[in-house]
Parts: sequence; structure tokens; C-alpha cells
Amino acid sequence: MIPISREAKAVGRFSEGLAFVYIDEENFSVIDKKGGIVFSGKSDFSWYFGPEISSELLPVYHQGNICVPLEPDNFAVFDKQGNKVREIDQDAKDVLDKQNEKKPYTTFLKENGENEDNQYSTVGLKDPNGKEIIPAIYDGIGNVGAGEIIDAPNGVVLVVLDEIGEDVIKGYGDELDSPDSKRHYGYADLKGHNTFSDDIIEKCGRTKDIALLKIKKQKEEEFQKANNANQSQESIHYNTIAFNTNQDFINYFSTPKRYKGRGPIFDGIIELKGNGVSEISVYVNDHYLSPLGLINPNQKHLFGDYAKMYVYDGGRAYPLIIHLPDDNHPYEYIYFEPLKTSTDRNVALALHLPISEGWLWVEPDVQNNKGTLIWHTDDVSKPSPIIYKRIDSK
Repeated sequence: MIPISREAKAVGRFSEGLAFVYIDEENFSVIDKKGGIVFSGKSDFSWYFGPEISSELLPVYHQGNICVPLEPDNFAVFDKQGNKVREIDQDAKDVLDKQNEKKPYTTFLKENGENEDNQYSTVGLKDPNGKEIIPAIYDGIGNVGAGEIIDAPNGVVLVVLDEIGEDVIKGYGDELDSPDSKRHYGYADLKGHNTFSDDIIEKCGRTKDIALLKIKKQKEEEFQKANNANQSQESIHYNTIAFNTNQDFINYFSTPKRYKGRGPIFDGIIELKGNGVSEISVYVNDHYLSPLGLINPNQKHLFGDYAKMYVYDGGRAYPLIIHLPDDNHPYEYIYFEPLKTSTDRNVALALHLPISEGWLWVEPDVQNNKGTLIWHTDDVSKPSPIIYKRIDSK
């Protein structure tokens, strides 16, 4: 505690080694950290506060000067020796306050990995002007999340590195986790230097890369398992017809047709239901998804034993193949056709899909009591589509 050598109603915070002391509405002092009075002066706080005196609103030194209220909307500027440098009005003080305003540092996020379905995030720090000052190599900075404000009172911040263990799992969002993970704590200054050894930084980064490979393999195994389960489902055989005309197609779905399949996310039923005139709608687990249509009404979409139509979701269109029984598949089935976004660039543009090297595929889901489509990417090889086999109606 710093003793004050005279009675006072409130004391402001120390800045540049000095603090403002509110004696009463007309008198003030400035003290040093030993409690000694550096100088005293006259003021007028009658218009400055509300019903109560607030220490947080008391004047504070900035760059060697302090602004003390005089008559309404006017201030006296004093230096550290107590010399009155000048008087200013409220507008000039607002400008000074803006210049002296402490601007915060902000954390930012970086995604690491080959695609958005298999990646992890790290955080870095930007200065008040948006310039990166601490690279995004850490799993945490301070105790705040990405995009949040953090203070660096001593010119350093707490930083965290995670060393992922063997039994890796994908946590919430883009977090990696494992029961045998290790967390390393250190500090980084505002020039990007940290207290970690190069070996720790390299080791933690390597464990994350290994974790991504494991998660990718897990997903591939789950995907294959789901498709194998689809292939082993008991199928129902139908008399073969042909989709030669639009009327053939419309008439066929005047009676609803239901298809069952299972993917990494969705396990349920897709239903195609027509009105017998022109419209065919798509339902997912009895929730409406979209109409079944074409991007271009003049494009060829009927091929005898199958039809290629499109399902719409979120401003995008995805190709859906409806396949009748044939010699190779004695059952009726549907699937969403994967798109190669590298060579089918024009198609991707026409469908408002992201343009990237690799494959894109979708599966349905139900969110907020309505049907939706979830899209996945695969940068390595063409994914096997999820097969939805025709089943009996309700």
C-alpha cells in the first residue's frame, strides 16, 4: 500500500510513475509511488462525474502530460513537474484520448492440413494494426480463443504447445486430442521469440501431422465399412423399365420411391416423390430437402437404365444418379456422383462449388428439422459413392 500524505476521496491508477489524487471538486494533487506529493492544483469536477466519484475516470498521465477538468468542457494540461502547459476544450481532449487509447493485441487462427475435412488449427498474435507479430504455431495463447483480445502488460504472452499422443481422436471443431497428450507451456515476446526449444516445437508439429494421417485412415476405414454394409443389405428386385422420355421419368415417380443407405454421417432413407405432372421432390428421413431438377433444361439427362438429375442445397446443385436394375445390379439404387474439381472446373463454376484440386462428394443429413446436404472433399483419389438401395414403401 502506498501512503498518501493528505486526506483524499479517491486516487487514480499509476501511470508513468505518478497518480492523480482527488481531494474534492476544486482541489487535486499528484503523487509519486512513495506517496509523496509532486504538486497540487485547482480543478472543477462539479460537471465531470455522475452521482458517484469513479477512480476509473480520474485523469491519467500519457506521454508526460495529464488533463485536469476546469470549467465545463475545458481542461488544463499539466506536465510531470506541475507546469500548466496549455488549456484545451472537449474536442481537443477527445483527440488526445483517441491517440492515447490503448489498442489491444488480437489472436488469429490458422488452419493446417490438406483439406477442411482433415486439419487442425493453431493460433498466433497480431498487433493493433493487424500485423502478425507472433506466428500461428501455438495451440493456445493466454486463456483466450481465436479472434479475441489479449493484453501483454510485460511484453510477453503465455503460449501453449500440444504434443499429441498415440490414441488420437478428432475433437470439437478442428481440435486434435488424445488421452496421452502432453501440454507444454512457455512464453513468447512481441517479436515472436519464445522459450521453447527447437526440438519441442518440431516434435509437437510432427505429432500433429501423424495424428492427421491416423484420422484420415480412420475415416477411410469407416467409409469403406459403411459402403460394405450398404452392399450387404438385403435388396429388392424390380421389373426393369427404361427412362427414355421425361414422361417415363415423371410417371415412374408418381408413386414415391424410397432408398436406404448409410454414410459417415447419415444413416437413413432418401425418398423421391412426384406429383404425376412435372415436379419431383426429394425427402430425407421424411424431411423436405429440395426439388429434383436440371441445371440446363436442354442437357441430356435420361440414359435408358439411369437418369442424371440435380439436388439443390444452399445455392449449390449436386448430381444425383437414379439407376434402374440391370444385368450387373439386380436392384434399383441412387447415389450422389462425385465431382473432380480440378478437371471439371467449368462444371464446378456452374454449380457454385469451390474450385480446388481433388474430389467433392456429398451425403444428406437432417438439421433443424429440415433436409440438408453435407459436402466432403478428398484430395487423393476418387471416392466411392454411397449407394442408397431401393426398399419397400412404408
